[in-house]
Amino acid sequence: MAEERLREFAHLALDFASVFMADELDARTRADPYFLSRATVADWRNLVQTAKQRQLAHASRWPATQLGDADADHWRIEALQLRAEVQRLQSELEALAERLAVSSDRELPPAEDDPLSGAVSAGQATPPVTRQEPDSAQPGQPGNVLPPLTKPKPSAVTPTAYGADTRLPPMPALAPGRFADQLRNWPRESLALCALGGTGWSMRYAIAELMSAKLGDVQPNAGSLRRVFANLARRGFWSEEKVVVSGVHRPEAGVTDTSAAPDAGDATTLILVRLTELGRDVLLACGVQPTPSEWDRLLAAHGGSAQTVHAGLVCTFTYHARRRGYATTVCPEVAGPAAPDVHVSRSDESLYVEVEDESGSSERRMRKWRNQAALQGQAVIAAVTPASRTNLANEARAAGVEHGVATDLQTLIETQETGGPLWVVEW
Repeated sequence: MAEERLREFAHLALDFASVFMADELDARTRADPYFLSRATVADWRNLVQTAKQRQLAHASRWPATQLGDADADHWRIEALQLRAEVQRLQSELEALAERLAVSSDRELPPAEDDPLSGAVSAGQATPPVTRQEPDSAQPGQPGNVLPPLTKPKPSAVTPTAYGADTRLPPMPALAPGRFADQLRNWPRESLALCALGGTGWSMRYAIAELMSAKLGDVQPNAGSLRRVFANLARRGFWSEEKVVVSGVHRPEAGVTDTSAAPDAGDATTLILVRLTELGRDVLLACGVQPTPSEWDRLLAAHGGSAQTVHAGLVCTFTYHARRRGYATTVCPEVAGPAAPDVHVSRSDESLYVEVEDESGSSERRMRKWRNQAALQGQAVIAAVTPASRTNLANEARAAGVEHGVATDLQTLIETQETGGPLWVVEW
């Protein structure tokens, strides 16, 4: 008898939800087809709270039936302005909380991808980058036949706050019920997951800068953000991996590198991140379809974990390209034998880029430059150091590629704050 009454109450609750919480129930069941069969009391309570917030928001609006089109537009604009004001006030509140915690933040050791400090952990090793004199050609190539490289025509680049104009999908005010116990700092944890899943960027510091732009007065290297990242990694919502890039060193005094953490030696450390299945489940439960990350795309296209160092180089390049106003796509699909690492575009500029650290044989690279020329009429190279940039450009010219542009990560880091151009030399 008791079980029958319980089933009746369950059916009554479902009827009630279907009438008064239809939108919320539909969204939840689309995100989780088994929601009705395994929902807990906490899940239903979360559903009710979400519905209450929506109803309160609707109740505060002017009834549309009493308004003409012009009036409706007026009130809609005012509602958007009020919403922006609420977001600003929330940011100020979080900034105040951040100031209260600033003393404890300063006591934290610098993170590995802190832009101003950090050391490479013992045991981390990467393939060394071959250094050659800037004016030399590749072995076996004529050294004095090729004309000197020239600087490209200057283009105006205005440095902007990284991610300030990046749109992210809205997230619910409360964590989905089955994740609530693991995500205790939901406002920031949801922003981090949404930033990664919404953009597909894989450099963790880029995610931190985007969060900083959205939150307001919170620095990208703040301890509070590092704690959020640590919790997401510890609980398995995203994966992290440290990458050491040999050959890229700390900039000269007065120039700040905000993409990664150089150590005292001739190497730079950065951290790559990507969503796990659990992290994707959180976004799907919030109605957000996650975008494959740059790291995911590189793993799928370039042979798995053995290419992690190369993934770090590619993500560093795309980070600096975006800072200079370019849209970026990793592992773009193209016709023919070429397999470029990145596509960059800005206004009327559209280029397919090879990110290269001089690893492998020169014959393999010569084929790569010829494939690039067949694809777009020129070679477009992103090297690691200025010396490597010159070597690779000379190699492409010796392969018969008559035109191209090249850059290097070291120069991009050193000129980042001054808004230097993306391409350093051309021929």
